Amino acid sequence: RLKNILKGAGLLDRIDESTRVDALAAQLDAPRSVKAADAPHPAPPVAARPDALSVTQIGTLLRDPYAIYASKILKLRKLDPLGAGFDQRYLGILFHKVLEDYVDEPLAGSNDERITRLAGLFERHARDHGLDVAHERFWRARADEAFRFLAEWDVARRSVGESIVIEGEGRTSIDIDGAIFTLTARADRIDRLKNGGAYIIDYKTGAAPSLDQIKTNFSPQLPLTGLIVEAGGFEKLSEAPVAGFEYVRVISRKPDEKFAGAEGDDAMAHIDKAQEGLIRILRHFADVTQSYPSQPRPQFTNDYGDYDHLARRKERNAQGASESAGGDE
Repeated sequence: RLKNILKGAGLLDRIDESTRVDALAAQLDAPRSVKAADAPHPAPPVAARPDALSVTQIGTLLRDPYAIYASKILKLRKLDPLGAGFDQRYLGILFHKVLEDYVDEPLAGSNDERITRLAGLFERHARDHGLDVAHERFWRARADEAFRFLAEWDVARRSVGESIVIEGEGRTSIDIDGAIFTLTARADRIDRLKNGGAYIIDYKTGAAPSLDQIKTNFSPQLPLTGLIVEAGGFEKLSEAPVAGFEYVRVISRKPDEKFAGAEGDDAMAHIDKAQEGLIRILRHFADVTQSYPSQPRPQFTNDYGDYDHLARRKERNAQGASESAGGDE
């Protein structure tokens, strides 16, 4: 009826009905419902699964098995973004190089001389690690505070032992039901104490794992490094009992920064527990029916990794999809 009225008034040609036609056409391609992307659960054959991982990758296997699937089985890796500037990751690499050179040298005389030496190494290596003059001043403000801490901390460490392993690699073999698995580690520093024990140190420019994460085996890197030490897996360090291990935060330390590590019997207990957890998780993934889920543990859903896009995590999270627990190993 309205159309007839408009036609009689000579106004029908002014009405654009294309939007109605476009809407009808769009409905032809519109799905009746939208199903959330399923969480990936790839289960490759056992022969394709990795038979060697680093202690850091074991931590990843516990938290995000899909990342190990993507990196070790699919052989994928994230490309560095174009034009990326100097950030926290590069700062960590730079500080590791500074400390590698510093610890390898004889101890300087006064505390001021030690601080000056650390600052000099920082300036020398800064250019090689992508830090230009303009940005060096910004990062030096944070680095100067770290130099003061490190100069005193290193003196205390050298008073009780000698650095034997500096940025060194170690490995050991583990028999998992007849299959040989190789566990590797790259240690920032391992000191041989005067009592013969080995003390493992890992430098952190970001937050260190909490003691709870170490106790629950979700950050097993240092206990597993201790396992390699006890097996004589570091070339420069003969088989030795582990006297302790520690994460040392070198940047933005708090005045009341807590000790992040373990010593004595506590350290040995962590190593034993980490070994048990390692064997359990390796047996779990040696079963062809077990898959590699993406971020299966609720307590780590705020952690983000290089393969989240491939696993379509954001899509599932936006649509409220729950992620599988993926077993309790």
